[in-house]
Amino acid sequence: MKILAVDCWYAPELEKLGHDVVSVRDHADVFNLPEFLEREKFTPDFIIQQERLGPRLLLQGLENAPCPTAFLAIDSHLNMFWHRDYAKLFDVLLTPHLSLFKALPPEWRHPNPVRFSNVGADRPWKPHAERRHDLAVCARMTEHRQIRTWLFTLLQERHGLELREGLNFSAMLDLYASARLIPNESIGFEINFRLFEGASCGALVLTPEVGEDQDSAFEPGKEMLVYRDGLELLEQVAWAKAHPAEAEGMGRAAWERVQAEHLPEHRAQTLAALARNTARHRAEGEEAARLFWLSAARLVRNGLPLFPVSFLLEKSEQRAPHPELAAEQLRLLAETKGNIKALALCRDILARNLFPDSLTLNAAASGCALRLGDFAVAKQFWRRHTLHGQDSALRNAADPANPFALCLLWADTLRRAGRAAQPGFAFNPDVGHVPEAAYEFLLLSKYIDAANLEADEKADALCAQLPAYTFFRLGHLARRCLHAQANWRLQLEYGFASLRACRVPEGLFEIREARDKARAQDKTASFERVLAAHPSRAYIERALLTSPS
Repeated sequence: MKILAVDCWYAPELEKLGHDVVSVRDHADVFNLPEFLEREKFTPDFIIQQERLGPRLLLQGLENAPCPTAFLAIDSHLNMFWHRDYAKLFDVLLTPHLSLFKALPPEWRHPNPVRFSNVGADRPWKPHAERRHDLAVCARMTEHRQIRTWLFTLLQERHGLELREGLNFSAMLDLYASARLIPNESIGFEINFRLFEGASCGALVLTPEVGEDQDSAFEPGKEMLVYRDGLELLEQVAWAKAHPAEAEGMGRAAWERVQAEHLPEHRAQTLAALARNTARHRAEGEEAARLFWLSAARLVRNGLPLFPVSFLLEKSEQRAPHPELAAEQLRLLAETKGNIKALALCRDILARNLFPDSLTLNAAASGCALRLGDFAVAKQFWRRHTLHGQDSALRNAADPANPFALCLLWADTLRRAGRAAQPGFAFNPDVGHVPEAAYEFLLLSKYIDAANLEADEKADALCAQLPAYTFFRLGHLARRCLHAQANWRLQLEYGFASLRACRVPEGLFEIREARDKARAQDKTASFERVLAAHPSRAYIERALLTSPS
């Protein structure tokens, strides 16, 4: 086959399989696909674009591609806010994070998603007795990775973790080949590269429990150990060090799994099979043009200067009316062009009664008006949604009394619609961002009334369902505990959340304090029932035995 590979790691392996591969690498920002194919006189049988880790690249003209097309999304836990649109320009979506795409609301899902796991490296087996480190890891430590800092600091203090930063890929694998255990942390509680890197080197990887995406690659308890919180991780490290033969057996099993299923040639074989068997699922015509525009606009709003905002707005006016398009126009206008044009578009949408049943547009326009200080217009879009939207829970809903209350109503509505959050988009009320997801409306409500704890209560409940938001949940819980110091249940929950964030000493302190408060209130039996329902109950109870009675 003739294959066009854009930023694709597997191009060399595809060539080894006998295919004629043209590689495009490190191109800037936007790449006009039809122009390139015409200039190179190349007619491919398959086009694969892999998401680049770093500068973003959008392919323009995919709807006119002469063959099946595939997008390999490898960082969707941080980029779903634009992947959900851009991926629809391709016939097949390949991703290690299939569960994230399956969890999207139906209107945002790709019609043909396929699990395409991360890849390992071909490394020789090295017996654990020849390794000089019990635990080692290579990781970038920054203020933006607080849970990672807590986790690796804990392991340094308790188990002498060998922590390195800034190693190149080969040196990192050499480090992993010198270690018996590799502790893993993933920013969004997603399957990540470190799991495959450690397994490639035959180390036993201890990794967060993240579900089916990870379990499809390695079997828990046989090829890796999974942990739910920092306390369970400490228990597993202690077990692995006390049972070196069993730990080595798991590392060996993971290494064998890499050799059998997770090498670059295996991924290239999968791509070649997809090239022969992928049906047409890509967006076409006006839909394709709109999705490309939306992808570019979302990236621009998140700080990537792909196009000038004025150019995007000009192009949007050439598109057929659509609620997603109008919503993103409003966000662009409100965040970059100021009040007058954005509010004028809001009023025009109301006057023309455009897309009255669209949750996307009504929430965007209401949020836009809130950001720009026009509560009356914001409330009109809420009222319009209660009359025409699909959420039966809103029939005969009362009007909100103030902007804070309206934010909470939109947050509840978006949560019910499956639009809880969009990790990766750097939402910041201080710079004027217009909220799109439930959590963003809750952040806006905190911006409006920081002292009102109802927003923290709702944010806490929402973040409890989103492992990637564990760090943010700690802040909401801390504020709630501060204002309800006698509430042992709340303090116990704060302790559980601290353990999940790998703040083990702090988490145990909060749990002990909660236990003491429950005893003082004659609620020990209730405390024990709550603790008994926790997945890490056994570990917590053992740790509590060391506390004063």
